[in-house]
Amino acid sequence: MDFASRNNSRNPSKRSYILMEQTLSPENFFFDQNALEQSALAEIRKQLASGKKLAVALSGGSDSVFLLYIAKLLCGNKNITALHFNHKVRKNADVDEEFCKTLCKKLDVKLVAKSRQKSLKKISEESLRKLRGDFFEKECKKLKIDAILQGHIKTDVAETMLMRLMRGSALEGLCAPRPVAKSNGLIKIRPILTLAKPEIQDVLKKFGIKWREDESNFSSIFLRNKIRNEVLPLFENACGANFASSAFRTRKLLEEDARFIEDAFLRETKPEGKKIFLSDFAASSQALLRRAAQKLLAQNGQKLRAGAVDLFLDECLKGKSAQTSLKTGFMLFNPKEKSLEIIEAKPAAKWEISLTFGENKLPIGGSIFLEEAEISSAMLEKIKGGHFDESQFAFVRPMPSGLFARNTEPSDAYAPIGSKSKRLVKDMMSAKKTPVLKRKSFPLVCLSSGEAIWSPSLAIADFCKLNDVGRAFRLTYKPAY
Repeated sequence: MDFASRNNSRNPSKRSYILMEQTLSPENFFFDQNALEQSALAEIRKQLASGKKLAVALSGGSDSVFLLYIAKLLCGNKNITALHFNHKVRKNADVDEEFCKTLCKKLDVKLVAKSRQKSLKKISEESLRKLRGDFFEKECKKLKIDAILQGHIKTDVAETMLMRLMRGSALEGLCAPRPVAKSNGLIKIRPILTLAKPEIQDVLKKFGIKWREDESNFSSIFLRNKIRNEVLPLFENACGANFASSAFRTRKLLEEDARFIEDAFLRETKPEGKKIFLSDFAASSQALLRRAAQKLLAQNGQKLRAGAVDLFLDECLKGKSAQTSLKTGFMLFNPKEKSLEIIEAKPAAKWEISLTFGENKLPIGGSIFLEEAEISSAMLEKIKGGHFDESQFAFVRPMPSGLFARNTEPSDAYAPIGSKSKRLVKDMMSAKKTPVLKRKSFPLVCLSSGEAIWSPSLAIADFCKLNDVGRAFRLTYKPAY
């Protein structure tokens, strides 16, 4: 029984994938487009209609080789560029790269192949995926390509769903991998998500198309491989059904719910996907705020610890302006316009300003306020007991003349309260787990002599501390966001 007959015997209503006989060759490759993921197919056509070219992720395995033939069939060989990344981890990695070069030359498809240059402290699934993803994003940007085709298949859905369940993922996490998704400005299209590996390999065999086997797939060192090789077979044996197909349907249903929520309550406003407007209901709903925040983070390639997300949402639900620091910027909640936005922040060049009474606006945004304060016995006890947030303000006595603020340098140091020796400002901030971006943008307050006495998030210099009641001065830092 040939492939088409076997396929129809399982499901008579399903169209056959191959509309040819046994006399098949790679040169006359054909595949029924109705069997592909239709929303992904629509996105491919949309890209082509707008004159765009597409990239194809090519590893050399059966899924990616099949994807390359599909891409050539749909787009033509001049509208696609294959991208291959050699992690330099496996024994046959270089052989796989040569295979990809030979294949692309045969198909007259442009190939960009790069290898890992730096050593890895730890080889993990996450580190290898990041290297590959960074390569795709960098090359697509260089080639002015907005979308990349990826060879995720039906079993990838089941594996991902189990992995996300282990992590306690919410709705967005359980929708992955989506047929069409956007991350860091790059559109990821997965047209063969509807297919399983045996179906794909049957097609390749029919056409006499070769592929490479990744020997690491048979090892259970990485979690995904362990799930594929050990956990999924147990699931299938236990329930007596095709778990991959069930997980595929569940993912699709969850995506329908996710799309409804997005259409009803969330609205993106910036083409680059850095701002989302919320409905009145969404702005007061923790679940919808969380969803909007997660979507914004995912689109911009940002990550935030679960605890940090919870704290940020708590502030948003109070109906006040809120912000949380990211690796390369901030995520902001604006209660007036009911929006969430990611601001990319870049440290400013060197600057310096004299501080006077009142508000002192900083060149990098934000302000330092210098005000008089009367210290009572009760207030002094609170200060000594650490009841005030040093990240916002500090008390100083006596009032130094010629006080000024400037950007922080790597060599800056002073002795904070309780310390007799100077410590580097960057080390003190690191100990306080101050985000790297904030460390670079925080001002440093100094005396006219140039001696540093305070920076937000740190204690005041020991020689400036308060020892008794009376008149003192307060430094208050208010960030731009």
